[in-house]
Amino acid sequence: MVEREKIPRRRKLKFRHVALAVLAVLVVTFGVFRVAVWARLQARIEAIRAAGYPTTGAELDAWYTIPASADNAADHIMGALTFLNVPDGPETMGLPLFDRTRGLPTRTQSWDEPSRDRVAQLVSDNRKMLDLLHGVVSIPACRYPIDLSQGFAERMSHLAPIRAAVRLLALEVALAGEHDDAERAAQAIVSGYGLTRSLLGEPRVMSQILRAAGDSAVGQALERVINRVGFSDAQLARIETALVASYEPNAMSRAFIGERCLILQTLGDLRAAGMREPSVLLWDVCRALGLMDLAMIRSLDHAATHIEIARLPPHRRRDAVAAAQVRLQAKSKVSFFLNALIPAFGPTVVLELDGIVRFQVTRTAVAVERCRLATGHLPETLDDLTPAFLDAVPTDPFDGQPLRFQKLAPGFVVYSVGPDRTDDGGRERQPTQPGQPGAPYDITFIVER
Repeated sequence: MVEREKIPRRRKLKFRHVALAVLAVLVVTFGVFRVAVWARLQARIEAIRAAGYPTTGAELDAWYTIPASADNAADHIMGALTFLNVPDGPETMGLPLFDRTRGLPTRTQSWDEPSRDRVAQLVSDNRKMLDLLHGVVSIPACRYPIDLSQGFAERMSHLAPIRAAVRLLALEVALAGEHDDAERAAQAIVSGYGLTRSLLGEPRVMSQILRAAGDSAVGQALERVINRVGFSDAQLARIETALVASYEPNAMSRAFIGERCLILQTLGDLRAAGMREPSVLLWDVCRALGLMDLAMIRSLDHAATHIEIARLPPHRRRDAVAAAQVRLQAKSKVSFFLNALIPAFGPTVVLELDGIVRFQVTRTAVAVERCRLATGHLPETLDDLTPAFLDAVPTDPFDGQPLRFQKLAPGFVVYSVGPDRTDDGGRERQPTQPGQPGAPYDITFIVER
C-alpha cells in the first residue's frame, strides 16, 4: 500500500489566545497612558517651580516671608489682640457689625441711644487694645505666625481676632463721629486700614476675603463720619495714605498661588491631609487609574488661568471669568469627575471686584473733599482732580469707563455702575426685606454737606 502523505493540520486560534493578546495590548496601552499622564503632571509642576512659585506647603511657608531684619508688625498686633474683649453668642444680638443682621447705621440714619451706649461701652472695654493697635499698625512688614506647611490643616487662628478688631475700629470711627471728634475718627480709620493691610501678603483666599470685608466696614464708617465732621486736609491726607497702602489689585492672584500649592499638596497625600478610610481607598484606586493625575492637571490649569485673570485690569476680569466658565462647562459634560476637584476661583474674582470698586469710590471721594478744602468749591468733573489729588481718574471695574461724579444739593456722589453695568444716576442701594428684590442701584460714596 502506498502510504498517504500526511497533511499538517492547522491549529485553531483559541479564545484564550485572543483574550491574552487583547489583555497585553490593553496593559501596554494603559502603561503608556499612565506614564504620559504622569509626565504631563510633572511638567506642570516643574513649570510652576521654574516660574519661582511654591508647589508644596513647606515651599509656600518659606515663600510667605519678610526680611529677617525687619520689625514684624504681626508680633505687636498679636500682642495687642491679647487684650481683645468682645461678646459672643447671644450677647452679640443687636450689636452693630457683630450681629450679622445689623451693620452700621447708614450715613442718613440717627443712632438710637441704647445702641450708641452699648457701642461706647464696648469701645471702652477694648480701649487698651485699640490704643496699642493705633501705635503699631503702621509698621510696614508683617508676617503672622502661621505654618503653611500644614496645608489646609493650618487653622489660621489669627483671622477671627483680626476681624473682631477691625469691626471695633469701625465702631470707634462711627462713635467719634457722634461726638464730632475728627482726630479720633481719623486715627481709627488709619488704624483700621492699617490692620487690614497686615493681611495683604498672606497667600490664602480666606485672608484676602477677610481683608476686603474689613476695608468695606472701615469705608462705610468713613462715609458716615465724613458726613458729620469736618476733617482737615492733613487728616484726609493721612486717611488717603492708609487707604492706598491697604490696596493691592493683584492680591487675589497671590492668594490663588497659595491655594494652588495647598490643593496640590492635599491631592498628593490625602492621608496626611486627614482623609480617612474608606474614602482614601477610593482615591487610591482613582490614582492608580490615572484619574487623580488628570484631575490635578485640570485643577492646575484652572488655577493658572485664574491667577492670570486676577492680574488683568479689573474691568477685564469679569468677562474673562465668564469665558473660562464656558470652557469649563464644555469639558464637564464628559469629565464630571475631573472637574469635581477644581476650586471655585471664578466667583472669588468676581467678589473681589466689589472690594476694588469700593476702594476706588472711597479714595476718589477723599480726593474730592481735599479739592474742596484747597479750592473752596467742588470740582466740576473728576478730571479736575488730576494731577493734584489723583494721578488719573479711576476706571470702573464693571464697565471700563471712568468713575461717575455728580454734584448734589448739597454735596456730591462718586459712583460705579455696579454689577448690572447700568448707570442709575448714582442711586444709593436701599435696604430690602428678605426675599424681596431691590431697586436697581449703583455702588456709591455720598457726601451731603
